[in-house]
Amino acid sequence: MKQLVWLGLSAGTTLLSSLLFTGLGARVAWGQPTATVQTNLQLAVCLSDWHGALNQIDRLLASPEIPPKDRATLVVLKRQFQRYRLDRVAHPPTQACDPLLTGFGISGFTPLQPLNLDAALYASVGQGQPNVTSDQHIRRQQAVYAAGLHQIHATPIPALSPAQRLNTSNGSGVTAGAVNRGVNVYAFLAQAGDVVTLDVNVTRILPGLLYHDDDSQLFLFDSEGRLLADNDDFTRLQSRLSDVSLPSTGVYYAAITTYNNNPLLNSDRQITGWQGLGGSSIEYTLTVTGLTPADQVGRLEE
Repeated sequence: MKQLVWLGLSAGTTLLSSLLFTGLGARVAWGQPTATVQTNLQLAVCLSDWHGALNQIDRLLASPEIPPKDRATLVVLKRQFQRYRLDRVAHPPTQACDPLLTGFGISGFTPLQPLNLDAALYASVGQGQPNVTSDQHIRRQQAVYAAGLHQIHATPIPALSPAQRLNTSNGSGVTAGAVNRGVNVYAFLAQAGDVVTLDVNVTRILPGLLYHDDDSQLFLFDSEGRLLADNDDFTRLQSRLSDVSLPSTGVYYAAITTYNNNPLLNSDRQITGWQGLGGSSIEYTLTVTGLTPADQVGRLEE
């Protein structure tokens, strides 16, 4: 099996590390920040998703602001990844991939589900209604979140940072949270063609800034921060996105707010910020189903 020469897996990677692990300050085609494309490229390589890696390299090469020396290096990388795709090379993730993969449920990496939420909040993940154990349990969950023990991570998209990474090793993910005037963001891995359902179930209603209700809002973004789908008031005032087909392999972001806190989008429907103050205050569970198990993502690409 061929060996990768990137992400610190062999000698002579100083230039590649400088190019792909630090922001170039440029903007690639369609106005996408280079840092986002670099992160997506790193993730694709960690997943042995050579089709996705080639797509991100093409985006970098499309930027007139990439220096000629770095452009030449990208051309070399592109040829190498084309060979890997042709030979269907699958390289196991290494420690260099830890910051990107930790929390998604990839084999060998520590999952971040606090207090076994799958067993505690659901009788069976994604099936039927949540089986909430007790108000005391929910309050304990909120204490965990308030203490920051759910280990959220920075993302390359400022408006979607930080984000909690969902463990989707079984093809689904579940977590709990609370939101009022802000926004909660969750990141999960998905395979191109996955048809996913995201469900927000409000478990507790608290007095809000303007309202005392369960009015949640749910937004789904791709790895470049482009809004794919959103929902408000699917069941009464609660939110759900059903059977959304995902166009590419990589990280997706689910954002939860209360009414009326909405994303600001540019002409390409990419998020640039948030507008409004959520008027309600809720505690909830979020379930994501229909995913390819995390340790298989990318490795099924043709």
